[in-house]
Amino acid sequence: MKTDLPPRPLRAIIGAVLMAPLLVAMYVLLTIPIAEEPVQLLPRWAQWYYLGGITLVVAIWLAFLLYRRDTEAYRRALEQVGRNPSDRIQDRIDAVHRSFSEAATLMDQLRRDVEAQQAAREALIAQAEEQQLFLAVDQEQAERIRQILVGETKKTILAERRREYTFLLAGLLASIPIGFFVNWFS
Repeated sequence: MKTDLPPRPLRAIIGAVLMAPLLVAMYVLLTIPIAEEPVQLLPRWAQWYYLGGITLVVAIWLAFLLYRRDTEAYRRALEQVGRNPSDRIQDRIDAVHRSFSEAATLMDQLRRDVEAQQAAREALIAQAEEQQLFLAVDQEQAERIRQILVGETKKTILAERRREYTFLLAGLLASIPIGFFVNWFS
């Protein structure tokens, strides 16, 4: 009897043990002397013990993580295999029923949303038609208002120019006596 079970947790331990040579190779590559006399904070034997400790901690940590992941997947697969086939079929039937009831609920919600959007669209169309009627009636009035505003705007521009020229002339006329007065006393 062949089942689709995940590999045994032993694979996790083997993978973690294979990580140790990679860490050793990385340490050796990083400690290649670059200068003629490299600075060493620890003696060579202490560095190897330090590397061995780090490698052991990393290997144990990886083994634990991989073992836990594989063990849980293996346990879940065993639970599925150990169950009665009629129970598994019933679970699948229940899942299908839940999916159909959820689909029916979603269809109801979509139908209500579409109806609400259609009602909103009809209201907007009614408002647009009403605005069209107001626009046709008010178009003549808008033209008259525009002519009045343009006429008033031209009058306002001329009045502002006159005022600016008046201030310019007043400034020129006032600055000449003030300049003579300042020069007289200095």
